[in-house]
Amino acid sequence: MLIVGLFIFLYKFSPSFGTPLFFMQRDVFKWGKVWIGVLGTISTIFGIIGSILYYKASQRINMKKWLFFSVFLGAATTLSYLYYTPVTAVVYDIVYNLVGMFIFLMIMDFMARKSIAGLEATSFALLCSISNLALIASNLSGAFLLPKIGLQWLIVISAVTSFLCLPLISKIDNVSNLDRKSL
Repeated sequence: MLIVGLFIFLYKFSPSFGTPLFFMQRDVFKWGKVWIGVLGTISTIFGIIGSILYYKASQRINMKKWLFFSVFLGAATTLSYLYYTPVTAVVYDIVYNLVGMFIFLMIMDFMARKSIAGLEATSFALLCSISNLALIASNLSGAFLLPKIGLQWLIVISAVTSFLCLPLISKIDNVSNLDRKSL
């Protein structure tokens, strides 16, 4: 359980840079709040599509392999923000919301599969708390680093920290569909 908790923390932790991108949308791209809201709504629809895709694929995926793949995908998508224009902002928001929902549900599924039998509610809540703590640490570290190193380096550091969890994937027991049935 300790290795799974550490993996979840390191998987979710990377210095955040979302707020500066929002200010770029508003101040640099001159987007209005209505357009930002419409884009958010469209992205949410694609997030729903991502959840449907995960539902359809969840019984067939190799969790360990997909966790490994998602780390590299996360780092690549993070680095893509080095090129942020009005067009790429729309594309990133829509595509990354679809993929992000798939990965979010995969992580939630992973945490559910790794919950301790007989203590599912407590152990799952603990793993969710660790995930939430990592997100808070990401926001605080991003806010701390942004004025010191700037947005470009913050994006690079955020991408690099994505790889901190990789050594732990090999230490996690193989999670398969049989694990879900045995719980």
